[in-house]
Amino acid sequence: MSLSEWARNGWLTKHRTSRNEIHDLLQVVERDLADSAAENVSADWRMNIAYNAGLQAATAALAAAGYRATRDAHHYRVIYSLRETLRALRSPEASDRIEPGRDLNGVLRPYQQTGVRWLHLLSQLGLGACLADDMGLGKTIQVLALLLMHRRERDQFDNLMSRAAACPWRDSIAGATGSNAQIGSEISRRT
Repeated sequence: MSLSEWARNGWLTKHRTSRNEIHDLLQVVERDLADSAAENVSADWRMNIAYNAGLQAATAALAAAGYRATRDAHHYRVIYSLRETLRALRSPEASDRIEPGRDLNGVLRPYQQTGVRWLHLLSQLGLGACLADDMGLGKTIQVLALLLMHRRERDQFDNLMSRAAACPWRDSIAGATGSNAQIGSEISRRT
Protein backbone atom coordinates (compact mmCIF):
# COMPACT_ATOMS: atom_id res chain seq x y z
CA MET A 1 0.00 0.00 0.00
CA SER A 2 1.49 3.37 -1.00
CA LEU A 3 1.84 6.39 1.27
CA SER A 4 -0.90 8.22 -0.64
CA GLU A 5 -3.23 5.27 0.00
CA TRP A 6 -2.34 5.44 3.68
CA ALA A 7 -3.24 9.14 3.61
CA ARG A 8 -6.59 8.36 1.97
CA ASN A 9 -7.25 5.89 4.80
CA GLY A 10 -6.52 8.63 7.35
CA TRP A 11 -3.34 7.02 8.71
CA LEU A 12 -1.07 9.78 7.38
CA THR A 13 -1.53 13.48 6.75
CA LYS A 14 0.21 15.63 4.17
CA HIS A 15 3.16 17.44 5.70
CA ARG A 16 5.34 20.21 4.36
CA THR A 17 8.80 19.71 5.81
CA SER A 18 11.95 21.76 5.76
CA ARG A 19 15.63 20.94 5.64
CA ASN A 20 15.86 22.18 9.23
CA GLU A 21 13.23 19.70 10.39
CA ILE A 22 15.00 16.82 8.63
CA HIS A 23 18.36 17.98 9.98
CA ASP A 24 17.01 18.20 13.53
CA LEU A 25 15.48 14.72 13.34
CA LEU A 26 18.72 13.26 12.02
CA GLN A 27 20.63 15.00 14.83
CA VAL A 28 18.38 13.17 17.32
CA VAL A 29 19.11 9.91 15.49
CA GLU A 30 22.85 10.51 15.71
CA ARG A 31 22.65 11.45 19.38
CA ASP A 32 20.49 8.45 20.27
CA LEU A 33 22.70 6.01 18.38
CA ALA A 34 25.71 7.30 20.31
CA ASP A 35 23.78 7.14 23.60
CA SER A 36 22.59 3.59 22.90
CA ALA A 37 26.22 2.45 22.93
CA ALA A 38 26.80 3.69 26.49
CA GLU A 39 27.99 0.86 28.68
CA ASN A 40 26.84 2.37 31.98
CA VAL A 41 23.17 1.96 30.95
CA SER A 42 21.12 -1.23 31.13
CA ALA A 43 20.58 -3.27 27.99
CA ASP A 44 16.84 -2.55 28.14
CA TRP A 45 17.43 1.19 28.28
CA ARG A 46 19.98 1.01 25.41
CA MET A 47 17.37 -0.82 23.37
CA ASN A 48 14.80 1.91 24.08
CA ILE A 49 17.26 4.59 23.02
CA ALA A 50 18.15 2.70 19.83
CA TYR A 51 14.44 2.19 19.11
CA ASN A 52 13.91 5.94 19.37
CA ALA A 53 16.78 6.50 16.92
CA GLY A 54 15.05 4.20 14.43
CA LEU A 55 11.71 5.91 15.02
CA GLN A 56 13.21 9.36 14.41
CA ALA A 57 15.02 8.16 11.25
CA ALA A 58 11.74 6.78 9.92
CA THR A 59 9.99 10.04 10.89
CA ALA A 60 12.59 12.01 8.90
CA ALA A 61 12.11 9.78 5.87
CA LEU A 62 8.33 10.05 6.11
CA ALA A 63 8.53 13.85 6.40
CA ALA A 64 10.85 13.95 3.38
CA ALA A 65 8.22 12.00 1.46
CA GLY A 66 5.69 14.71 2.39
CA TYR A 67 3.71 13.01 5.17
CA ARG A 68 3.28 12.80 8.92
CA ALA A 69 1.72 9.88 10.81
CA THR A 70 -1.53 10.43 12.66
CA ARG A 71 -1.69 9.72 16.38
CA ASP A 72 -3.51 6.40 15.95
CA ALA A 73 -0.83 3.65 15.97
CA HIS A 74 1.79 6.38 15.45
CA HIS A 75 4.94 4.30 15.99
CA TYR A 76 3.68 1.48 13.80
CA ARG A 77 2.72 3.85 10.97
CA VAL A 78 6.02 5.74 11.09
CA ILE A 79 8.23 2.66 11.12
CA TYR A 80 6.20 0.72 8.57
CA SER A 81 6.11 3.75 6.26
CA LEU A 82 9.90 3.56 6.01
CA ARG A 83 9.40 0.59 3.71
CA GLU A 84 7.36 2.75 1.33
CA THR A 85 9.82 5.65 1.50
CA LEU A 86 12.72 3.35 0.67
CA ARG A 87 10.65 1.91 -2.17
CA ALA A 88 10.22 5.45 -3.50
CA LEU A 89 14.01 5.89 -3.48
CA ARG A 90 14.50 2.63 -5.38
CA SER A 91 11.57 3.15 -7.76
CA PRO A 92 10.65 6.84 -7.97
CA GLU A 93 8.22 6.17 -10.82
CA ALA A 94 5.96 4.44 -8.30
CA SER A 95 6.01 7.29 -5.77
CA ASP A 96 3.39 10.00 -5.41
CA ARG A 97 3.15 12.48 -8.25
CA ILE A 98 4.41 15.98 -7.54
CA GLU A 99 3.79 19.06 -9.64
CA PRO A 100 6.09 22.00 -10.34
CA GLY A 101 3.05 24.24 -10.79
CA ARG A 102 1.86 26.52 -13.54
CA ASP A 103 5.12 28.46 -13.62
CA LEU A 104 6.74 25.72 -15.71
CA ASN A 105 6.19 26.58 -19.36
CA GLY A 106 6.22 23.05 -20.68
CA VAL A 107 5.04 19.53 -20.05
CA LEU A 108 7.21 16.95 -18.38
CA ARG A 109 7.37 13.55 -20.07
CA PRO A 110 6.68 10.56 -17.79
CA TYR A 111 10.38 9.73 -17.36
CA GLN A 112 11.06 13.40 -16.56
CA GLN A 113 8.29 13.38 -13.94
CA THR A 114 10.00 10.34 -12.39
CA GLY A 115 13.30 12.22 -12.37
CA VAL A 116 11.74 15.23 -10.67
CA ARG A 117 10.11 13.00 -8.01
CA TRP A 118 13.49 11.38 -7.33
CA LEU A 119 15.31 14.73 -7.19
CA HIS A 120 12.64 16.16 -4.87
CA LEU A 121 12.82 13.23 -2.45
CA LEU A 122 16.62 13.38 -2.34
CA SER A 123 16.47 17.13 -1.84
CA GLN A 124 14.01 16.74 1.05
CA LEU A 125 16.40 14.24 2.62
CA GLY A 126 19.23 16.76 2.24
CA LEU A 127 21.03 14.59 -0.30
CA GLY A 128 22.57 15.65 -3.59
CA ALA A 129 22.05 14.09 -6.98
CA CYS A 130 23.56 14.05 -10.43
CA LEU A 131 21.48 13.78 -13.58
CA ALA A 132 23.48 12.24 -16.41
CA ASP A 133 22.09 10.96 -19.69
CA ASP A 134 22.22 11.72 -23.40
CA MET A 135 21.78 15.28 -24.58
CA GLY A 136 18.24 16.33 -25.36
CA LEU A 137 16.41 14.13 -22.85
CA GLY A 138 15.33 16.96 -20.57
CA LYS A 139 17.76 17.32 -17.68
CA THR A 140 17.36 21.10 -17.80
CA ILE A 141 13.57 21.07 -17.51
CA GLN A 142 13.74 18.51 -14.66
CA VAL A 143 16.10 20.71 -12.65
CA LEU A 144 14.03 23.80 -13.41
CA ALA A 145 10.86 21.99 -12.32
CA LEU A 146 12.60 21.09 -9.05
CA LEU A 147 13.75 24.68 -8.55
CA LEU A 148 10.23 25.98 -9.17
CA MET A 149 8.95 23.59 -6.52
CA HIS A 150 11.66 24.81 -4.13
CA ARG A 151 10.70 28.40 -4.83
CA ARG A 152 7.05 27.60 -4.12
CA GLU A 153 7.91 25.62 -0.96
CA ARG A 154 10.65 27.82 0.45
CA ASP A 155 10.45 31.03 -1.55
CA GLN A 156 14.02 30.56 -2.76
CA PHE A 157 16.17 28.88 -5.35
CA ASP A 158 19.10 26.75 -4.33
CA ASN A 159 22.61 27.51 -5.51
CA LEU A 160 22.63 25.66 -8.78
CA MET A 161 25.98 25.85 -10.55
CA SER A 162 29.12 27.80 -11.25
CA ARG A 163 28.99 31.12 -13.10
CA ALA A 164 30.65 29.63 -16.19
CA ALA A 165 28.05 26.88 -16.48
CA ALA A 166 25.12 29.22 -15.73
CA CYS A 167 25.60 31.60 -18.65
CA PRO A 168 24.34 29.15 -21.33
CA TRP A 169 21.33 28.34 -19.13
CA ARG A 170 20.01 31.89 -19.06
CA ASP A 171 17.79 31.44 -22.14
CA SER A 172 16.64 27.96 -21.06
CA ILE A 173 15.59 29.25 -17.66
CA ALA A 174 13.70 32.19 -19.14
CA GLY A 175 11.95 29.97 -21.71
CA ALA A 176 10.95 27.22 -19.30
CA THR A 177 9.96 29.34 -16.31
CA GLY A 178 9.29 32.83 -17.58
CA SER A 179 11.78 34.08 -14.97
CA ASN A 180 14.79 36.25 -15.61
CA ALA A 181 17.85 34.27 -14.58
CA GLN A 182 20.54 36.13 -12.72
CA ILE A 183 24.10 34.96 -12.39
CA GLY A 184 25.59 35.20 -8.87
CA SER A 185 27.97 38.03 -9.70
CA GLU A 186 25.07 40.02 -11.24
CA ILE A 187 23.10 39.68 -8.02
CA SER A 188 26.02 40.71 -5.82
CA ARG A 189 26.73 43.78 -7.98
CA ARG A 190 23.17 45.02 -7.39
CA THR A 191 23.32 44.73 -3.61
